[in-house]
Amino acid sequence: MPPEDVPQLLTPLVKGEADIVVGSRWITGGADIAHGFMARTLSKIINSWAQLLLGNDISDYTSGFVAANPKY
Repeated sequence: MPPEDVPQLLTPLVKGEADIVVGSRWITGGADIAHGFMARTLSKIINSWAQLLLGNDISDYTSGFVAANPKY
């Protein structure tokens, strides 16, 4: 995640619109340039499977970019 995108990640927390925010490589405007085709494909499959099993809208469980309200 480019440093200039960090405020965009934190804004929903600061405004009280969310308790947890997860950055994603798999949404419009996201990208994964560090991994090859196979790694990206497997990541998308695993994240889609986790999304179905857990029943939520998190599209990238392994992004590494997570911000949370301190109460959690």
